[in-house]
Amino acid sequence: ESSAASDVYKRQMNNIEKSEQYYSAALEKAGIYNLKDSKATLLNNLSYLHLKKGDTTKALSLLKESLEIDLADIYPCFVSYPNEGLGAIYVAKNVLDTAEFFLKNSLKTATECEDVVVIAAVYKDLGMLEAKKKNYPIALDYLKKSLRIRKESGLVVEVQEAYKELYNFYKSMGNTTQAMSFLESYQLLSDSIYKAKNVEKATQIAAEYEFRNQVEIMENERKKSDLFFQAELEAKKRENYFFIIITILFALLAIAMGRSYHIIQKNNKKLKWLNEEKNTLMGVVAHDLRSPLNMIKGLMDLIKATRPTDKNTEDEHYIDLVTQSTDKMRDMIERVLDLSLIHISEPTRLGMI
Repeated sequence: ESSAASDVYKRQMNNIEKSEQYYSAALEKAGIYNLKDSKATLLNNLSYLHLKKGDTTKALSLLKESLEIDLADIYPCFVSYPNEGLGAIYVAKNVLDTAEFFLKNSLKTATECEDVVVIAAVYKDLGMLEAKKKNYPIALDYLKKSLRIRKESGLVVEVQEAYKELYNFYKSMGNTTQAMSFLESYQLLSDSIYKAKNVEKATQIAAEYEFRNQVEIMENERKKSDLFFQAELEAKKRENYFFIIITILFALLAIAMGRSYHIIQKNNKKLKWLNEEKNTLMGVVAHDLRSPLNMIKGLMDLIKATRPTDKNTEDEHYIDLVTQSTDKMRDMIERVLDLSLIHISEPTRLGMI
């Protein structure tokens, strides 16, 4: 084979190793969680990988284990897969009668279930089996049936394998013209698949690039949003601090006003008491002064009444002055007594306008 074909084979082997690791890990989990259908499928896939590597013994062991799992109630068509695999292994081991038994059973189930993938695989295996029996026309018919089904079903990779199988068949028959024809078809399809993979890879890279750009844009938007949120949060905190300070100031003002009102009320009561005491004192003093003045007034009247007829004009004048002064003082005391009787209900409050 060419160096390009050798590189493809190396990549395929590399994929087989990775696939085997993946399937083995999945098989272990399927066993832990008792997933019968998953376990059977994984055993089939692992057997196929071992068959591709040429390890027919391991592949046979895995398929027998898969066939022992009863999936009739879950997936009655599943049995066609391990039967096809066992048939392919026995073809590789040249146990042709046993291989034919498993392949016929697989073809019957796959046909009933309309599983074109298994049908195409069985025809390929039967073609290889008949070729080993040297029934070349029958073998060629099976191989072409397999190719046709794969083409009709759009199984591109399987079509590629069919081209290679027909190439090997014609090569073993010595028909180089037909062999080269199928080799050319194989190579063209390989190139097409390779290009398609490259296009897919390029598309994937472009999509990943676009995705990274979108992620970067989203990250920038998130950062802007975070900054805006932080700014809003800081503003809210400042508003809360201001509100708390205002609340504290109002509370302090209310306390101060309460204390001032209490002090004013207390002082007002004290002033009222002092005013009452002042009025009482003025009444007492005025009352006490009125009695002596009345006595003086009476004495002056008596002096005037008992004076001799030959009055001394100068004495008369002084007696009149004393009498007038006594009357004035008595009028003043009367006014004081009248004021002391006035009831002042509430004195002017301190600090109030």
